[in-house]
Amino acid sequence: MQQPTREGLEAQQQRIEQADAQQAQQRAQAQQQADAQRDAQEFALTGSDRAADVAMGNGQADMFGNSPSRAQTDTASPFKTQAERVAAIKAVPELVDESGALNQRGRQLAVKPWKDMTADERALVGGES
Repeated sequence: MQQPTREGLEAQQQRIEQADAQQAQQRAQAQQQADAQRDAQEFALTGSDRAADVAMGNGQADMFGNSPSRAQTDTASPFKTQAERVAAIKAVPELVDESGALNQRGRQLAVKPWKDMTADERALVGGES
């Protein structure tokens, strides 16, 4: 067995220091990525730092300004999604063809704004309000 030389010990020490520096750089990069992800998840476009702006940016509605009027509620669609609306229309035999696809009248009702539908059309698709 040979005695370690000064050059060998210095080279080994240099490798250890390089490995430590590389690990420290990787830890710092991982921490930076974690911080960026956390900041992105917490980000809210608020307009200012006022409590009211921050609350509104986080989804809180104005307690007085956004209550729908009677006219607005009468024209609001009872269907949450377009897919729900199409499924309701497909359930009406006179609005589908023999293959089960929407016929011309069914397609018209699928795209017609709810507020523009007559009471009879609303009743036909199952959402009289």
